[in-house]
Amino acid sequence: MLSGSPNGIIAYYWDAPSWAKRAGCLIQAQALGTDYGAAKQRCDDILNPQFDCWRTAGATQTAMAAAGTFDWLVSVYKSSPKFTSLPSKTQKSFDASLALVSKYPLKDGRLF
Repeated sequence: MLSGSPNGIIAYYWDAPSWAKRAGCLIQAQALGTDYGAAKQRCDDILNPQFDCWRTAGATQTAMAAAGTFDWLVSVYKSSPKFTSLPSKTQKSFDASLALVSKYPLKDGRLF
C-alpha cells in the first residue's frame, strides 16, 4: 500500500485485508518506510508469504525457508556433521523437538 504525507513524502505500509482481520488474522499492520525497493522486498519475502500461510492454513509453506529464520537455522543444522553424526534415535528426537518450536504460534499470528 502507498501513503502520502502532508510534506509530500511517499511512504509504504502493509496491512491485512479487512475480511482477513474479521476472520482472525493476527498479522499486524506494518510501516515499511519510504524506500520502495526495501518495502517491496519485505512484502515479497516476509509479509505476503506469512499472510498466504495463514490464509491457506499452512498449505503454501515453501520447502525452502527464508535465510535468517528459525526454520532456515534448523535446516542448516540438520545438514551439518554435528547433526548427521548423531544416532538415528537422537536425530528423531531432535527433529520432533525442533518441529514443536517451529510451529509455536506467536501473538501476531506468525509461527516461530
